[in-house]
Amino acid sequence: MFAESFGRETIARLEGFSVVQIVASLAVQLHVKLQILATFAKRKFMSMRVLNCCLLFLMILLAAACQDQQPEGNSEKSLEEIKQEGPISNADMIRNPVSAEEIDTVNMAKISFEEDTYDFGTIVEGKIIEHTFKFTNTGKAPLIISNARSTCGCTIPKWPKKPIPPGEMGEIRVRFDSKGKKNAQNKPVTITANTYPNTTRVFLKGNVTPVVSGPSK
Repeated sequence: MFAESFGRETIARLEGFSVVQIVASLAVQLHVKLQILATFAKRKFMSMRVLNCCLLFLMILLAAACQDQQPEGNSEKSLEEIKQEGPISNADMIRNPVSAEEIDTVNMAKISFEEDTYDFGTIVEGKIIEHTFKFTNTGKAPLIISNARSTCGCTIPKWPKKPIPPGEMGEIRVRFDSKGKKNAQNKPVTITANTYPNTTRVFLKGNVTPVVSGPSK
């Protein structure tokens, strides 16, 4: 009876209100109802602890609803905010990927290789090929190479760990072990740096002639 009466009195008045307003209204009305019910509860030897728990529960709901209404912060800067602050930095570019038209590529680092493919020709299986890919930072910011990797363990690249100033040169040294390799080979090396795009690839290619084992004696 109490729930039915309480619902009929409040539902018609709560339409169009926010969650906080609804919970606050329910708290006030429930408090009045509980005071009336308290007298009845004492007569029936009903524990007042139950009523206090009901009121405490409703207050917790009110606090939770207030927190839900708080606007969520955003630690990431929008593209418009970054543009207003000036040229887009390398860190902002990584956190906020955008298209080439929206990035100031002129004021960034740029890696330019003298050659992007080295053809070692035809070799016999087991021979080790070493080659140095030379490059220049043709950008406006120091070039920082964070990684260089290949698709297999047979090709091992080494790269400079220190920043390359604008206009300065650097080297990527690549070592290819042809042991266990046969026929045409095309090994890519992917360089990751603070450039746009942030990866650049160079290639080692050639042909490996397999070693033919003679008949065992």
